[in-house]
Amino acid sequence: MRRLLVVGSLFVALAMARPAAAQAGISLGAGVGSSWHDSKISSDDLHGLVYLRLGLPLVPYGARGDFLVFDAPDAGTEMALIGSAVMSLNAPLIQPYALLGIGKYGFGDNSQSGFSFGAGVRIGGKRGLFVEGRRHDPINRTLLSLGIAF
Repeated sequence: MRRLLVVGSLFVALAMARPAAAQAGISLGAGVGSSWHDSKISSDDLHGLVYLRLGLPLVPYGARGDFLVFDAPDAGTEMALIGSAVMSLNAPLIQPYALLGIGKYGFGDNSQSGFSFGAGVRIGGKRGLFVEGRRHDPINRTLLSLGIAF
């Protein structure tokens, strides 16, 4: 019985190390999406994002840098650079995560600093699909994104 318990414990430890290692290293992602207004998706406010995520093995926290391009009501298209802390649950297939970031929205005379927060799910480990919702305070929008991480 004791031998079975030791072998079972080793199996669980190895199984948990694999998903944790999936969060380690560098991950790139790209996605597109729209805004969420009045409990529905708006097709007028489109956006695209590219991110670079850095993580360590067995640590649920990481860092992420986002480049965001979005439709602005008066200025056509605007850009943002956002740095975020990411907290993720290291699971084998479905990995929920939360984001908290600060960034610069717009460039030139119309630029403003602000924060963002949100949550998402990555499906398939380090390489896979992601879906996330994120509130951006300076532009007063909640953006929903669908993309691929590689």
